Amino acid sequence: MTETINLERKSVHIPDEILKLRKEEGNSAIAFYLQLRKYLSGGFFWAVSLAGYLFPLILIVIYNRTTRDLSNLGFWKQALLLIFGGYFPYYAVIVPLVLATAAFRDDFNDQNIVYLFVKPVPRKKIYVFKLLAYVVASAVMTFPPLIGIIIVAYIASIQYDVGFNESVSVILLDSGLLLLGLLIIIVGYGIVFMSMSLVVKRPLLINLIIGFSAIFEAIFVDLINNEWEFPYIAINLISNWWVGFDSLNTFLIRNTFPNLSPMTGLIHALFISIVFLAIGLHRVSKKELY
Repeated sequence: MTETINLERKSVHIPDEILKLRKEEGNSAIAFYLQLRKYLSGGFFWAVSLAGYLFPLILIVIYNRTTRDLSNLGFWKQALLLIFGGYFPYYAVIVPLVLATAAFRDDFNDQNIVYLFVKPVPRKKIYVFKLLAYVVASAVMTFPPLIGIIIVAYIASIQYDVGFNESVSVILLDSGLLLLGLLIIIVGYGIVFMSMSLVVKRPLLINLIIGFSAIFEAIFVDLINNEWEFPYIAINLISNWWVGFDSLNTFLIRNTFPNLSPMTGLIHALFISIVFLAIGLHRVSKKELY
């Protein structure tokens, strides 16, 4: 069953799944529900979710193939190298790049956005609920693999590192810092990418340039002051608040800034997020339907 509505002399076909929510005319959370459902029903979500679990497997391979002595927190160092050198600048950037960019772009492409925008729901609320759906989906995709890396590192350390004596409370605290850093990355980039998708005609191209600048810098050379990039802000915060690993700042010297306090980094991240959030909220209220 489908229905056709006329808007500005143009016919728009409304899918069945949206028609079922017709009774929810005043429910702002409809945007959250539809966006989350779209994510969960997409092949990209499940493919990339499964791909994230390659990182714990890669860490196991690294442990099995290395001939070096991994005592004296060597197992943790290998895990942190994988997280800060691979998981954060690659996986944690690609997920928001695709999910956040597609949040509005797909709806405009299939014209479902017409139905959402003509409902008695403020457009700014639609933006906010789509952003919330994106954060939930991204967290479901990125948090479990990161926890898997931590578990592999912890099991290897307690089995093979005679000098490893970190308490469970310290491990939980440090794990919380890693998850907080990951949250900063996915929320920050999510706001930037979603807002850019409303501002420019080719958002994927622009967001690729923004997102891959962090990936490019992780491989080659710094192009932008790292004090303003989410992966490095997160790494700097983690390294300054880390417990039980005194040499972490030295170990991560390329991605940390001795003169940049964690709070300054958080202020930078907050500033960028607020600016792009304001841009997105303003733009969504002015966006043309066609």
